[in-house]
Amino acid sequence: TFAVKTKRRGKHDFTSVDVNVQLGAKLKELTNAEVDLSFPDKAILVEIIGDRAYISVAGKEEWRKYHPEKVDARKLFKKVCIVQMPYWGDHKACRAFGEKIGRAAQAFEVKELIIAPKEKIDGYELMEFLRGVKVGQESRYQIQREAYPWKIEKVPVYVWDLYQVIRDKRRNKRLIIITDPKGHTLAKVKDELARDMHHAKEVVVFIGSREGIPRGLFRFADYVVDLAPYMTFATEHGIPGTLIALWTIYEEKLRENEKE
Repeated sequence: TFAVKTKRRGKHDFTSVDVNVQLGAKLKELTNAEVDLSFPDKAILVEIIGDRAYISVAGKEEWRKYHPEKVDARKLFKKVCIVQMPYWGDHKACRAFGEKIGRAAQAFEVKELIIAPKEKIDGYELMEFLRGVKVGQESRYQIQREAYPWKIEKVPVYVWDLYQVIRDKRRNKRLIIITDPKGHTLAKVKDELARDMHHAKEVVVFIGSREGIPRGLFRFADYVVDLAPYMTFATEHGIPGTLIALWTIYEEKLRENEKE
């Protein structure tokens, strides 16, 4: 089996995906080998710099990022819904933070990103924030399309009132997690949380912005967790910090189950 992975530098009238498709089709025709984008026996690595192309062939050991012995993190992230309070204030800051939020959500390929204001917000500030989300998402999406051997989907982005989101998600029996310094440490709840994430149809994670999630919503949550006691995450670190922490305890639980 084989897979083709292309990187380009410079301007061309074709994309990296075009190269993957056409070269892959020719190799299949000449060798009759099957395409395996996840765990190929051979990876055909193409790097195009200007008008020159360089080709190398890597075996399974070089294709370590996609090794079958590793647990695929997308098993968790594909059922994670991120509910993010928007950043507000200076228009340039709104856009800059929006870009970072959009890029982070797309990087983890989550199920959906919901931008959820808790109250009335300046429409132009929200507009700049959403424009930033779109720009950040698109920039990461283009990198993923060229770097990953599987098909990449854009993360759906919605705007929804914060209070209505939690009522609706709770009504449909989703697992609800709120990040806040008032919550338990992950070490204290990791076993139960990992188990519940494994069984949940959808994992809904609420992340604050300049302010935290309103305390009145805590009663709707299954878990309120403090990711890093005595530390405050910057707005742009909320998504990656939370998801990496959740994945760590989730994978640890999967490994323990395999041993048993």
